[in-house]
Amino acid sequence: MSSTLINLSDIQIESLELKSLLGDVRRFEKDILLASTGERRDIDQAEARWVDSLRKAQEQLQKIRKEIDEHRGQVMIDTTAIDQAIGNYVRGVRELLPKLKESNFPSLQEANVQLSDAKGNIYKLAEELNRIVEDAEEHEEQALRRLAEQRTQLFTAMVAIGAFSLVLSIALSISITRTCLSISRNLEHQALHDTLTGLLN
Repeated sequence: MSSTLINLSDIQIESLELKSLLGDVRRFEKDILLASTGERRDIDQAEARWVDSLRKAQEQLQKIRKEIDEHRGQVMIDTTAIDQAIGNYVRGVRELLPKLKESNFPSLQEANVQLSDAKGNIYKLAEELNRIVEDAEEHEEQALRRLAEQRTQLFTAMVAIGAFSLVLSIALSISITRTCLSISRNLEHQALHDTLTGLLN
């Protein structure tokens, strides 16, 4: 149970971390658009930062996959759909990059419009990550409720066993006391009476 709770917590943390890294990807994507108004090397540097942030996001997705495998599917996460969303976004940005590097590059407004479909994939991905976090949190709450129920049942069982042990010990004490009294009376009778005649000594 404790390992399940830890794993669910890890899924939430890793998903939120991926969401944060996707925010970095989007930030560096905007840097590319802004750099397109400057020199070619400015675009190249912005693109390099974007590629690096994308690599970190994909590495984070691998961590989520690992957590899912360890959790054995209680939290439903379609990592294939996440891969496709990231892939579609990357293709959209890469299709625009050569145009931004041309002398007659589109305006920032036009570039932003061309990226609208690509950005839509990131928005959907952010929604999916929110769902994953909420789903993991719900499973975590269910696990905590089960744990509380098990503790209550264990406490009830321990109280019942304790009560039974007390009753049994009292019954044994009474039985032993009666046996001792009976033996004591017999010994007293034997001491006061002749064993053959039964008469008082």
